Amino acid sequence: MENRSFDHILGWLKRTRPDIDGLSGGEFNRVNASDPTSPAVSVSDDAFFVDSDPGHSIQAIREQIFGCNDTSANPAPMSGFVQQAESMGVDGLSKTVMSGFKPELLPVYAELANEFTVMDRWFASVPASTQPNRFYVHSATSHGASSNVRKDLIHGFPQKTIFDSLDENGLSFGIYYQNIPATLFFKSLRKLKHITKFHDYKLKFKLHAKMGQLPNYVVIEQRYYDVDLFPANDDHPSHDVALGQRFVKEVYETLRASPQWEEMALLITYDEHGGFYDHVPTPVAGVPNPDGIIGPDPYYFKFDRLGVRVPTFLISPWIEKGTVIHEPSGPTPSSQYEHSSIPATVKKLFNLQSNFLTKRDAWAGTFEKYFYLRDTPRDDCPEKLPEVRTTLRPTGPKEDVKLSEFQIELIQLASQLNGDHILNAYPDIGRGMTVGKANRYAEDAVKRFLEAGRAALKAGANESALVTMRPSLTSRTAEEQYSRGHEILLIIVYSRAYMVMPLPNIQHVACLHPCDLSCRQLVLPYEHPLFSNMLSANSVLFPVMEFNRNDPFTLLEKILNGYLTLSISVRQTYKLQALLVEMSSSLIADTSGASSEAALILLKATMSGLYSLMKWNAGCDPFPVVSGAADINFTSKISPLFSGDFLP
Repeated sequence: MENRSFDHILGWLKRTRPDIDGLSGGEFNRVNASDPTSPAVSVSDDAFFVDSDPGHSIQAIREQIFGCNDTSANPAPMSGFVQQAESMGVDGLSKTVMSGFKPELLPVYAELANEFTVMDRWFASVPASTQPNRFYVHSATSHGASSNVRKDLIHGFPQKTIFDSLDENGLSFGIYYQNIPATLFFKSLRKLKHITKFHDYKLKFKLHAKMGQLPNYVVIEQRYYDVDLFPANDDHPSHDVALGQRFVKEVYETLRASPQWEEMALLITYDEHGGFYDHVPTPVAGVPNPDGIIGPDPYYFKFDRLGVRVPTFLISPWIEKGTVIHEPSGPTPSSQYEHSSIPATVKKLFNLQSNFLTKRDAWAGTFEKYFYLRDTPRDDCPEKLPEVRTTLRPTGPKEDVKLSEFQIELIQLASQLNGDHILNAYPDIGRGMTVGKANRYAEDAVKRFLEAGRAALKAGANESALVTMRPSLTSRTAEEQYSRGHEILLIIVYSRAYMVMPLPNIQHVACLHPCDLSCRQLVLPYEHPLFSNMLSANSVLFPVMEFNRNDPFTLLEKILNGYLTLSISVRQTYKLQALLVEMSSSLIADTSGASSEAALILLKATMSGLYSLMKWNAGCDPFPVVSGAADINFTSKISPLFSGDFLP
């Protein structure tokens, strides 16, 4: 979940659960943290709907924890939350960050706290924003990131993850996503062999749970974009926490009804505190840098301090009712529970033979011992959690508002999945998007990325290859669509082949994957020698089609929807086929790795489509007459590359 502190969400449970380290009501921050006569803002229990997004950058969090730029205080004073909120110039924000929810407004969490376990000493891994902390959940490091790093978003973060360790040890994992899986920030998860590990939450989670087919390790991602039809459920301000409560209720009840329930443990936590007050001092000593990497300027953060405390629940039929877990007892005297505790505990639970991911998960506290305190699982775990009021906010989702920094980061991830990161507009992508547009863009990017990966697997591509996309035809803005001039577009469909050929200023040739016509698999400059013969042949094969240079995509859309059709003869099909074989063969010879895989995938798909087209035109199987068509020996050209597995 997103951006809430422990005291903000669970602090007032202390009234009925004094064993939980929550709020007494006497906590406060001053408007000026360094002036003891400055006005004070006390904690309150009137949190309801938070419309503003408090500060949670690395510099904002430093001020919140220490009240100044000096980070040497130990224990950390936790004195600058009001001061930092006041600096943002948002009316009432300082009171908002000091507020917490009454337990009755969060009935699902109140019930889980009473029925299972609250961990009241779980901290964010780094005093920074969302994405670096999420990286620690899966890899026990952010690889030096204390904020968004463009080059790593494009290429993928390279560190080893707990998913890699599970895979090495023959164990399964699954990622159930809603808008977009943020786990795709990791480069290794973009490999073809992991494509099938990503599942649409609304289509597959309940089904897999009901059938007892959940994998060994499951990550459930929230819905990050707040739209009318499917509102956000991640608790990030300004999203409605009532929807987050319903989401947690749905997940729990789905798992509770699964035949795998007695083999399960569910951990619910938040990435970071989101700028909201917490009274427990952040650990500032004895925290190891995970991998020796120092953060970028101007802060050069050493990753030797934790972030603010966040709400965390541990749920399992093997957990005693009403448990509170405080500080860990090891593995070192300074160890704490933080996000790296997740991969550290997974390693111990599954007895993984792989090494710890970093020094951080080797240091972090683990919680596997709490599953071994009973001889049998409980049979009194509630099957249903309390109902949740419809909403805590006065109005519905606002699809026309600008994006948060985290949402922009997700759009930059989506642009990489889409292939749009090579466009000139990439650095600013998302800045001008509304939430509604971003939601559509992200979901479309994920859909096409996963479809292309599945098609590549089906075509027999190397499972270790990375799925790398080219810019889509449908995702560009109006300015981007026409900035590159005319292009020649070769479209191969399973049952038809079309050529759209503009007259002047041809700049690029694009080959589109047949399973998704908006997804470019290969783009080469027009000047490439591979296309010289192809272009001259095309003037014979196809009539030249003129279209408005300001609206090429409308014509393309009409063709794809069947409004325009170009007929080609069997003989012409053979010529086009041979040219494509020559082009793809040269690409394979000239490239290696992922590019070679892409060429193989394209060629397989192309041959399959052309085979269907030839069979339809000829009214019979075309291969008996191939060698006599235009003196092109198709069989001899294709057989060294494939053994017939491309045929439909």
